[in-house]
Amino acid sequence: MLPTLADNKKCTGCLACIDSCRNNALTFSTHKDGHIYVSVNPNNCVGCKACERVCPIISKLPYRNSKYSIFHAAWNKDMNLRKNSASGGVFSAIASYILDTGGIVFGSAIENVSEIKHIYIENKKELSKLQGSKYAYSITVNCYKQAYEFLKNNRTVLFSGTGCQIAGLLSFLKNKTYKGKLITIDLICGGVPSRLLIDTFIKEE
Repeated sequence: MLPTLADNKKCTGCLACIDSCRNNALTFSTHKDGHIYVSVNPNNCVGCKACERVCPIISKLPYRNSKYSIFHAAWNKDMNLRKNSASGGVFSAIASYILDTGGIVFGSAIENVSEIKHIYIENKKELSKLQGSKYAYSITVNCYKQAYEFLKNNRTVLFSGTGCQIAGLLSFLKNKTYKGKLITIDLICGGVPSRLLIDTFIKEE
């Protein structure tokens, strides 16, 4: 029996379901409306429903009520880092500390002009890749699995993303055991714009 995934109106596109599948039965694609949606290949699906359990929408992950989420207001004292950032440079300050102590930092980066996806970095020379606002959805496929492997190896992981992406990560990890320390940073997000806007602009300009 095929799994039940969040429908197109409720799916946040966190893509945690794809990382949870060991049989490559799930894929995502960008539809005509410019948003990404997940589909199931019935030929590969074995009906384990791991994706159902991981999906924050279907599993009703109580992320908004987490007692571990704390709000802070701050800015980076380093003026150069602050100028290269979009929201006060707090992320770069925390990321620099994590990298200095041997940790891993995940965040969104722009590749191939306008392709935006989550990557990880291990040194401060690469920090500029993750700085600045992208105002578009970042593809997170494989990042949840990578973060889990680093945590299992006792590495500290800083993961930055939208609230939906952080919920996807926590849901992916909830039944897994890991030794490392996980720190997450939610971006303030009022909804991700359609990719159609960016693609149309690039085509016209």
